[in-house]
Amino acid sequence: MHMRLIKMTDGLGNQMFIYAFYLRMKKHHTNTRIDLSDMVHYHAHHGYELNRIFKLPHTEFCINQPLKKIIEFLFFKKIYERKQDPSSLTPYDKQYLWPLLYFKGFYQSERFLLI
Repeated sequence: MHMRLIKMTDGLGNQMFIYAFYLRMKKHHTNTRIDLSDMVHYHAHHGYELNRIFKLPHTEFCINQPLKKIIEFLFFKKIYERKQDPSSLTPYDKQYLWPLLYFKGFYQSERFLLI
């Protein structure tokens, strides 16, 4: 079973871009989840605001932060937005052999808004 996790972080603007990226990914890869584990301890910018302001899911994937870090390090292939070609969506749409993928970044680009 393949699973794609998308790390939610930072303030409301970044959360909205990350959520738009999540919707795009979920359309093409149904087993995509938002990881809210780090937002539980995130107090800058008012914390996780998508639920409070837009009534979006409060938890989709959220586990104990130290355990999550170990699981992420040992089992997930990490795909960093900053290390990808800005003109290509290939790293996000391709089928990877490794079943557990973890996407990190802010995804502040119109290319992620197009579903």
